[in-house]
Amino acid sequence: TDLERSTIEKQRKELQLLIGELKDRDRELNDMVSAHQKQLASWEADRQRVLTLEQRCSRLEGDLRSRSEELKHMHTQIKVVESQDQSKSCALESTQAQLVKESERASQAEMRVEMLNEKNESLNTSLRDISTNLGHLEAREQELATLLQLKDKDLMEASSHITEMSAKLKRLDLTCRVGVGAGEVTGLARQEMTKQQADVEAVQDNLRRAQNELEAAKKDLILSAEREKRKDQLLELQRSKQERTDQELASLRQIYERQQRDIALLQLNLDNSKDRLRSSG
Repeated sequence: TDLERSTIEKQRKELQLLIGELKDRDRELNDMVSAHQKQLASWEADRQRVLTLEQRCSRLEGDLRSRSEELKHMHTQIKVVESQDQSKSCALESTQAQLVKESERASQAEMRVEMLNEKNESLNTSLRDISTNLGHLEAREQELATLLQLKDKDLMEASSHITEMSAKLKRLDLTCRVGVGAGEVTGLARQEMTKQQADVEAVQDNLRRAQNELEAAKKDLILSAEREKRKDQLLELQRSKQERTDQELASLRQIYERQQRDIALLQLNLDNSKDRLRSSG
């Protein structure tokens, strides 16, 4: 019937649950047995280790007694060696102090070399700038010299033209004196003379302007020459500073190299002293 089937199914499920629980308990028991066996093996290993350590401890105690005797003997020797090492320790401390002092001097020399290198680079930059400015000034000087030559040429032409106009005016004036009775000739001569005077005045104005421009160009040229002279003096001063800096830098490099050699020698002596101390100990 349905009730029986339901009961059987329920019992089957309960039985399966019991079987699963029994399997879990069986696994737990197996794990406990395995852990217990491992613990027993560990205890046995620890017991063997303790036995081994006891044997070793016994041997070490014998060695300790013999070493104690040796230590007493060595202690007596150490007292003798300590008295000998005092002088070596003093020499070692002196060498170390000298090594520190030489290292500080070498560091200072190295810093000085770096400062001089930076100063040298700055001087080189200034020298390049001055050379560039000198090139610009030389180009400006050439330009002003060319302008001066042109103005001199214009001045010579204007002077020649003024001379020609003056001669022409003198001839016209002479013509006017000769032709006092001839009214028409005199009028034409006066007109020509007035025109020539106007031309002369125009030429004189141009001459004055040219002279003013020439004076300005000469002033610019003089100023340019003075600037160039100052630049030359500054350039020479920079070169002198450069030479002094190079000499000082070379001297400091020699000092630095000598100090490095001294430090290497002191380090070698220090190492030898340490080796002797270790050998004595």
